[in-house]
Amino acid sequence: MNFRYEPYEELEVDDRYKDIIPKIEVELSGEENKTVPKTIDTEEKLWHEMKSFDDVKKEELEEQVSTIENYTEDTQQEVKHHKCTHCTYQSTFKSIMDKHINNVHLGIKSHKCTLCDFKTARKSYLKDHMNSKHLGIKNHKCNQCDYQASQKNTLKKHITTVHLGIKNHKCTQCDYQTNEKSKLEIHIDGVHLGLRKHKCNQCDYQSSQKSALTKHINIIHLGIKSHKCGQCDFQTTKKSSLDRHIEGVHLGIKNYKCTQCDYQTTDKNKLQTHLDGVHLGIKDHKCSHCDFQSTHKSSLKEHIDVIHLGIKNYKCKHCDYAAYHKSNFTIHMNSVHLNIKGFNCSHCDYQASRKSCVKKHINNVHFGIKNHKCSQCDYQATKKCFVESHMRNEHPNIKK
Repeated sequence: MNFRYEPYEELEVDDRYKDIIPKIEVELSGEENKTVPKTIDTEEKLWHEMKSFDDVKKEELEEQVSTIENYTEDTQQEVKHHKCTHCTYQSTFKSIMDKHINNVHLGIKSHKCTLCDFKTARKSYLKDHMNSKHLGIKNHKCNQCDYQASQKNTLKKHITTVHLGIKNHKCTQCDYQTNEKSKLEIHIDGVHLGLRKHKCNQCDYQSSQKSALTKHINIIHLGIKSHKCGQCDFQTTKKSSLDRHIEGVHLGIKNYKCTQCDYQTTDKNKLQTHLDGVHLGIKDHKCSHCDFQSTHKSSLKEHIDVIHLGIKNYKCKHCDYAAYHKSNFTIHMNSVHLNIKGFNCSHCDYQASRKSCVKKHINNVHFGIKNHKCSQCDYQATKKCFVESHMRNEHPNIKK
């Protein structure tokens, strides 16, 4: 009986031992070659399996066991001789260092998705991308909530951040904390150093995050709104915006309430904007063409588009009406041409195509609330146009 040893690559062993575990082939006279694969986790199992073959020399066994022991000791005392010349990264192997430089500093991404534009430097990342994005496979599930992930590391980050509240990477200049070192570096570059490495090739937009630039291009230049409401025509670029829309419009849930008036909203930022603009009179966004001011940047943009640029993309085929917003155009069609008035007054037969019109009607007619006041005298009115008319007639010399 003769024995021949060759490297056996399919052994289910620790990656560190794969190159040194032998493949045992037993050649029996008069019989075909037989391959005997063995799963070896430790040197004890290796010794036990090899001892079953009587003709194997003890010296060969001892040499292989010694190789495993020496390899383990060397691994535990790894010396990272290869240092990156661009950052602080270090590696034990030159091949890993070459991959680091190609991936991180040269941006080489050789693995490409055949279904979308995704590119990555690692084959395993491409596999995770295919499973999660295109196949919907998420094998790693959180045992504390419904969260699922395609990568074990992603699930680990979710648990440590969401459920354990662990954020090991802290900014030394502010209170910002995160569970990822890369996010901390992006925060420092963008917030404290003002670095905007990612620039849009169609406008002046710049960002410290590549993902933010991608969103900007999709939203502003491509007009992509991937999140759509299943109950109306509402579309948005963010899932969080869609969730707020459903809660506020279709479920009537508005968790953020103003303490000084009846204003309610689904968005915390909108409540703060309301407080700043309505109750504190703060209007940071000013028009460069006239005296218009607004608490919302979007309102300023709308003002410039409509008043100064005359942009009204939604035009009625039945009359000269044109609108900047699709929602206003829909209301016009329903109320003027289709005579649809879906909002009714609870005190009388008044109907309107807008909820805000019914609210104003109730405040003005039934409650007698006069929110519009003259700045020169005690005159008050239920409508702004009444005050403007009063100013023209009673105070013609006063400039607005």
